[in-house]
Amino acid sequence: MSLELKVNKLEQNKMKKCVDVVGLPNVNSNIVKEKVLSLFSQMCNENLSESDITNCYIKHNNVNKNKSNKNIIFVKFSSMNCKQKIMNCKKFLKTKNFGVSGEANSDFVNKKVYVNNSLTLFYKSLLKKAQEIKKERSYKFLWIRNSTIYMRKIEGSDRLEITCFEDLNRISNIISYNKVKVFGFASKHKKFKDLLFISEIWIFDWEVDDFSIPSYSFNAACNSLYSAAGVCVYYKNKYNCSTFNYNLTSADVLKVFCTIDNIEYCFVGVCRLYRSSITEFNTEFFSFLSDITCKNLFLLGDFNINILYQGREIDDYLLLLSSLGLESIISEITRPVSGSCIDHIFMRLCNNNKFLIFGEVLDL
Repeated sequence: MSLELKVNKLEQNKMKKCVDVVGLPNVNSNIVKEKVLSLFSQMCNENLSESDITNCYIKHNNVNKNKSNKNIIFVKFSSMNCKQKIMNCKKFLKTKNFGVSGEANSDFVNKKVYVNNSLTLFYKSLLKKAQEIKKERSYKFLWIRNSTIYMRKIEGSDRLEITCFEDLNRISNIISYNKVKVFGFASKHKKFKDLLFISEIWIFDWEVDDFSIPSYSFNAACNSLYSAAGVCVYYKNKYNCSTFNYNLTSADVLKVFCTIDNIEYCFVGVCRLYRSSITEFNTEFFSFLSDITCKNLFLLGDFNINILYQGREIDDYLLLLSSLGLESIISEITRPVSGSCIDHIFMRLCNNNKFLIFGEVLDL
């Protein structure tokens, strides 16, 4: 984490016990704490004492800037438990429910009072951008907890922590939140032209139509429950390919049969799920591969198995593939930050004199 991000985080942490109350009508500096205590007490259906709030003041008044007439009241609680109790009661917020409807002017009848996490200018900007990305990328959930912004694509998918604008830029990337793993194959000695495989794609079934490329056909094995998953393939329209999608317990798999220069090839794109063990994957994947009879076979994708390390599960994985006549064409580091090789291409070829063989993983 950069120094700037650390400073931003520290500044926001100072406000972790604080909230902004927006829209409470007819409040002035003399009665602001009394009004806020009354509001919170009615929200939680229990009395709060003055000691539960260590600081309270009108932060800003928009009355001169617009017609909303909504105050912003800064409140600091004495403890996180007290703040969380209030935040858990937010769904009950409506001014008419808290004994202020008789005092408020007609502009506030049936309108909500909002209790929001207090944010620094940086985190306000970050939240605003996150709200835009949420709408743009059809994310279902966006929330703040303990001064941290989180997003989630759908119910049950991974929670994403948003700490900087780069995190949001990754989410808004056309294919993937993480760096995209691209595996390319080509006949006629032209790199990355004929078939493109991308793993850990972070897209869902309803988004597939948004990722077409002119002159290429597209197919994807998406994962509706686990966003950091999935694999897809682009292949030139001139090829007559057959594609089959599989959502295994331990991996998302896309199998492609294709005839290139009158030779049949089988390509198997893989994205192994982090939540599955390597042992579970080895057993399930070996059973899957045993049913493939094509002599020319390529396995490729994000296997999340570091073959530069030694270990029983890793050795079993390599022995499994070797027993099927598959050999690796990538043996160097594919993730410079971690110094690991978890992106693999394995091949079994009977006609390699007619096929350009290369292996490379692109970070896009």
